[in-house]
Amino acid sequence: MTFKMWSLGHILFIFSSFILTVILYYLTKKNNKKTNRLIGIILSVIAVVC
Repeated sequence: MTFKMWSLGHILFIFSSFILTVILYYLTKKNNKKTNRLIGIILSVIAVVC
């Protein structure tokens, strides 16, 4: 399998972070600041470890 620039997989990979950001925003906008901070810390730890 070879990597093709601007293939469907490449475009999805680029936009996945933006899509995840929008989804997380809508899922957490009703939470209080403490809960959102905890979610942010957990996601940061996951991002650093993976």
